[in-house]
Amino acid sequence: MGVGYRLINIDKKHQISFYNIDTGTKLRELSGTVIASTIVTYYLLTNTGDRIGFINDTEDCFMVCGQSYNSDYFLDFIDVTDKIIEELIEKEIIEDKGLIWIDKKENLFNRNLTNIWDPKIRN
Repeated sequence: MGVGYRLINIDKKHQISFYNIDTGTKLRELSGTVIASTIVTYYLLTNTGDRIGFINDTEDCFMVCGQSYNSDYFLDFIDVTDKIIEELIEKEIIEDKGLIWIDKKENLFNRNLTNIWDPKIRN
């Protein structure tokens, strides 16, 4: 398994975990997936000036904006992934096309999100 990442905002104590999004959390998945890139860009632009960075799921200590943090520091950060997705839907940048079921018995699913704003992607 590769290293997974979360976006964190030190100033607001937010995190974007990308949980239940059909993107993955590895470097190539986050940077190469349209929905993940849309979420990250939107969050960065709407939180300009905040101390924001990525942390991974394999280390115990992180450098974010020049300051060192222990992994326990991030335990109480609020996951705003769904809030950001809802804002992107309201602004007609992405569309929620329902669920992609991984395992119904285990209630494992991803949201089927599509970028609808980009003229190169639109049908």
